[in-house]
Order: sequence, then C-alpha cells, then structure tokens
Amino acid sequence: MFAIAEALNEEYHELADAGCPVIQIEEPQIHLVAVRNIQDAVINPKFMAELFNRTVKGLRAKTEGLAHSCWGNPSAQRMFASVQSYKPALDAYNTVDADVITFESSASAASISKPSARS
Repeated sequence: MFAIAEALNEEYHELADAGCPVIQIEEPQIHLVAVRNIQDAVINPKFMAELFNRTVKGLRAKTEGLAHSCWGNPSAQRMFASVQSYKPALDAYNTVDADVITFESSASAASISKPSARS
C-alpha cells in the first residue's frame, strides 16, 4: 500500500508542478474501517490516515489539497442497511494532511455529529 501511495504521490506532484490549482483525493477507507470497527495491529483508522498522508506528502506546499469521503459507490447504492455516522473516524480525520475535508452526508441527513477542532 505504501508503494502505491508513493507512486500516486509522484503523479500528484506532477499535476501540481504543471499548475493544477486543486487536487481532490477520494478517501473512503478511514471512515469505512472505523465504522466496521476494524482495529487490528495493521489495518485501523490511524493507519489509513497515515496512508493518505503519505499519498499527499508535500502537496500542500504546491496546491490546495482536498480529501473527500463518502458512503456511496458509483452505482449510487447504499453500502449499509442503516445510515452510518462519521463519528468513529473523526479523530483519524483530524490527522489528515489536507486543506479541506468534505463529507458526503445526503444519505444521513447531514448527521455527522459534533465536529472536533482541527489543529
């Protein structure tokens, strides 16, 4: 996974160096790992945030970076029988190296829970 992150990072830097003013990266794994309560020694929300940060390392010095998170899929089908919350992932999202983090919340009536302060 880190090798893929490094390869993507190189490509994103090429885009930024070519003048791309904003790069938005889809980041579904932080909240999906958190809501599924996957907490083993390797795969967990903290690891997924670290993986994202390696993918975008150094980009914010060149361009605006956005992380987008959503519950959907290309077929617009729900992944869970009930509406889920981003709440279990908020601590991990607070460590994401992005200028903006967007949360898709149309399926949950904008219910994210009380946001935590970002440093």
